[in-house]
Amino acid sequence: MIHNSSGKVKVKCDSSAKVKVKCDSSEKVKVKCDSSEKVKVKCEMRQLSEGQGEMQQLREGQGEMRQLREGQGEMRQLREGQGEMRQLREGQVEKPQTQISVLVDSKKKANIKENRHILKSVAESVLYCGRQCIALRGTSEKQNSTGNPGNFLALMKLLANHDEKLKQHMERPKLRNATYLSPQTQSQMIDVIGKRIIQAQIVDEVKNAQIYTADKVTSHNVELMPLCVRFVDKDINIREELLEICSLPRITGSHIATAIKDVLSHLNIEIVVRNMIDKMKSTIIFFTYSPKREQLLMEVVHKDAHSMGQRKPLIDICRTRWAERHDAYSHFYSAFVFIVKALEVIALGLHTEEYSQDVTTGWQGKYKAEAYSLLSGLQNFGFILTFLTVYQVLSHLTGITNLS
Repeated sequence: MIHNSSGKVKVKCDSSAKVKVKCDSSEKVKVKCDSSEKVKVKCEMRQLSEGQGEMQQLREGQGEMRQLREGQGEMRQLREGQGEMRQLREGQVEKPQTQISVLVDSKKKANIKENRHILKSVAESVLYCGRQCIALRGTSEKQNSTGNPGNFLALMKLLANHDEKLKQHMERPKLRNATYLSPQTQSQMIDVIGKRIIQAQIVDEVKNAQIYTADKVTSHNVELMPLCVRFVDKDINIREELLEICSLPRITGSHIATAIKDVLSHLNIEIVVRNMIDKMKSTIIFFTYSPKREQLLMEVVHKDAHSMGQRKPLIDICRTRWAERHDAYSHFYSAFVFIVKALEVIALGLHTEEYSQDVTTGWQGKYKAEAYSLLSGLQNFGFILTFLTVYQVLSHLTGITNLS
């Protein structure tokens, strides 16, 4: 063993292993063995490493605390900003008239109010001319013209003498392209008043009346058809109103009928004659296209009409010959009571004891539902009234249509 001043200790053993011990501040121990392998052992103090770890965690915690303080500062600034915004809003609520949006809206509302006031005067002038049946336009459409400006402009000048806003508008309009006095504006006003107000009111009254008739009026030289409607209003007054003026390509029965149907359909007015004919044809097809159902109807007719003679079977409505069409109406009219009773047998199971079991039982559900629908339609008052009206009208044409 050799000990020198450098703090090294050398030890030799029999196996020729060398052990070097270095006692310095790093506290390292080097050991050499025969295999010449070097083993470095770091003997740093565990307490020092743990202390360094705690110091690192402390530094990280201090960083987090710094970020937290910065966030708290930002939150404080945000609260201060919110407080300032609240104070600003309170100040605006105390004086809302100072806001720009309020000032703009107030100006806009004033313009709207003034424009509505002017349009009201224009509409009243148009209505006055229409009710008095006088022309709106004259030989000259300018206000300062020496000619006849027409009844509309003359009436507007008269109203302007008693209305300062209207007078200012006619003399110095704010917009040259929005005077509301041109012939185009007059036509638009007539269209709006005629269709959106007057016609809509008449249509509502016709729908409420439920029973009405539509008629045409002849027009000379020009193929126009004024369509009038006749009805009973809610006060039990018989009224006749002009509904529409239709232009026709030709004055034929087909074109006139098409025009009437188009106008009524466009105005959502129910065409009761068309509905009546459809229900009548459906009933005829229901019985004539089934031997069992036709046999039931014949049994009802033979049993209940013994004192009135044998009833003719139902025939379909002819689309071309009015004489045969009247025959179909006549047969339906004569058998109406028996048709209703036969439908009651199928749909409701009534009167089954009066007729044979072959025609009163075994009806499928779909035929019962169809019979019930037809029964409800035939018993409707509108159907009965329309059918009788058409039947009476066609009866007067029998003699004419039978002429060859």
